[in-house]
Amino acid sequence: MATSTDTTDTGAGNNVDLLEDVSLGFFTATPSAIGPFDSSVLAWHVDGMKPGVHVRLDTSDVAAVGQRTVQPQSTATYRLSAVAGSARKTLGVASVTVDNSTCGETEILNAFGDMKNLLFSVIADGPDTYWSNTGPQYLSVEPQGNQIAAHMTFRLSVPYVPDLWVTLDASFGLAVQNGKFVAINETATGSAEWPTWFGFLTGILGGFALALNDANAKATAKAHDVVTGLVALLNGLLLPDRGKRARSVQVGRHADDTPFITYVQCAYTPVPPPFVTPDGAVTE
Repeated sequence: MATSTDTTDTGAGNNVDLLEDVSLGFFTATPSAIGPFDSSVLAWHVDGMKPGVHVRLDTSDVAAVGQRTVQPQSTATYRLSAVAGSARKTLGVASVTVDNSTCGETEILNAFGDMKNLLFSVIADGPDTYWSNTGPQYLSVEPQGNQIAAHMTFRLSVPYVPDLWVTLDASFGLAVQNGKFVAINETATGSAEWPTWFGFLTGILGGFALALNDANAKATAKAHDVVTGLVALLNGLLLPDRGKRARSVQVGRHADDTPFITYVQCAYTPVPPPFVTPDGAVTE
């Protein structure tokens, strides 16, 4: 831990006097050195607080006395400051060192090809769905920034009326929770429409219009199912080495523009759950 009495005021007003008596009792990280899946508890106590003064942990306002659990993926330094208007007084810093010596990056080979093949098969093998075309404008799974974007346009057989065109669009990011991939920041939309020559009837025949509205709702639900299915596939392809566990994941493109999904895996020792005796006592 290090402390500082440096005070700055970047505004036109002068709030430095409010910070004069603010001091740091302590600011600690316990433990200060952790493994790749461990956490540390930051704890602090700030004295001399006055109205108009706020304590800030990095960029977040916090109470003058408190603690926060952190789980950095690499060595990190946290800064505690006192703030009054545009004036800031650095109170101290605490560092958490992360031992990443057992970690390594692994690529899931042909991940995007496997996802595209899955979506193709789902439609091709469906009892009432089929592909009219499978060009990129009809079926694609590509990285979009750090997201995965999937697009599908296929036909749905409907008795007694022309087959529907169904379009599903979904995008999502990936994160790792408890060693498995999960979808984050998901968007999923779906739509259905009759062939152009049949479309004018939807405004005349109410039954067809209602059926189309129902199809749109179902298509949006199916777009969400696409995300669920793709994440399940990727978890099936997630094969960390013995004694290791996935910790983080990255989506993007290589320098040659080929898409990739890579994950960082690190040594992991499971912590057994506490044992509960018949009388309800909990033992470690």
